[in-house]
Amino acid sequence: VGDTPVEGYSNFLFVLIGAAFMRLGIHDPMPVLKGLGVASLLGSSVLVFILGRRWLPPAAATVPLVLLSGYSGTVLWAVSGLETGVYQCLLLLSVLLVVLAAEKRGGSQRRALLLGAAVCSVLLSLARPEGPVIVLVLLLFVAFGCRDEGHRVSLRSVNWLAAPFLSLYIPYFAWRVLYFGHLVPNSVACKAGHPAEPFEIITDFVWFGWIYGLLALASLATTRNARQILLWGIPLAYAFILYDVDPIMSHHNRHFLAALPLLLISATIGIQQLAQLSPALVKWRAERWLVAVIVALGAAVTLPALLRDIRVTAADGHPPAAPRRELATFLKARLTAEDSYVIGDTGLVPFLTGGTVIDAYCLNTREATGPELDGSPDLLADWILNREARFIVIQSSHADILTPVWDADRAIASHPRLDSEYRQIATFGRSEDVFHYFLFARSSA
Repeated sequence: VGDTPVEGYSNFLFVLIGAAFMRLGIHDPMPVLKGLGVASLLGSSVLVFILGRRWLPPAAATVPLVLLSGYSGTVLWAVSGLETGVYQCLLLLSVLLVVLAAEKRGGSQRRALLLGAAVCSVLLSLARPEGPVIVLVLLLFVAFGCRDEGHRVSLRSVNWLAAPFLSLYIPYFAWRVLYFGHLVPNSVACKAGHPAEPFEIITDFVWFGWIYGLLALASLATTRNARQILLWGIPLAYAFILYDVDPIMSHHNRHFLAALPLLLISATIGIQQLAQLSPALVKWRAERWLVAVIVALGAAVTLPALLRDIRVTAADGHPPAAPRRELATFLKARLTAEDSYVIGDTGLVPFLTGGTVIDAYCLNTREATGPELDGSPDLLADWILNREARFIVIQSSHADILTPVWDADRAIASHPRLDSEYRQIATFGRSEDVFHYFLFARSSA
């Protein structure tokens, strides 16, 4: 804010939606964005059932729906105000459209469905930077799943999906490169590279969903067709995408939630096929047995985590909106147009205050991802203190003792120039809040 444009966001679609409502006079678009998340949760529930019905009987198709909508991460991120739920819904809709296209024998209906999938894929790619990778998986499925008789692949169907997508996405991609001056978004460069725990996000999801993965393997072992490109290709694509990615804001398997419905469908197919191996189960209507067993297994895996998450959420509350507003009010009364201040995890603070914001985190700081700083928190702290901001805000996990939460905050808090050039003047946040904000003012200010 107040400096060279930086592509610090990873959800351009939500930026557009939020900006549009702010233009309409709604100064805080968060309720609208949360409403979109709730609507997307309902949409995803419907879509996962419809998609499951392509391969499962009605009773069995309810299993992925129940497990998805009953997972605490799904509900939490749907009401978070972030793009997670909307992105999941768009991905499911894109997958459903290409599956329906594969069921048509060419003609105008297939073209219409693939055109719809292309439009959804563009929105998908505007919602998250990894969208184009998912589009590659969709194209691979279309090549083999929509093929006509006598052809190994359907290049015509691939073109019906690829051409509209590229014609809409390339202008946006060209604009952002020309406007921001970087091929890769700053948000991606910021989060890429977590050498201490490169598998952390992937490991967290494996611990959560290992039972679904084993059941999905049964599906892969007994049935090999083009649908496996989608049911396995998208989860595996995310395992590739999320390797060596910073786990900040990834709790409750946020980044894997888009792929989770497909894994649940595949797991349900797998256990249904295992049930078919027993004549007795076939006689007893295996789909009813299937519903009881997989729901029981899912509950055994997810219920302990769900209860823990509920306890943690009840104890910690929601993100600290009130302390941020108090901080913003305090800063606004003291900042001039020439002043700058340092803050990470900014939230709405920059929009409620004046002055120039120096982001303590790398998301909105172009220099942090450049060759000179190379993502180093210590070098970033040097660079920040050299800017001689009037105020520095450091996020803390405790109210009485400064306990920095993130690496950048730790580097600033431990820097000798903070003690010699700044003094603490205020703290924002109640003792029961998750985060607190320690405010330091420049001694000469």
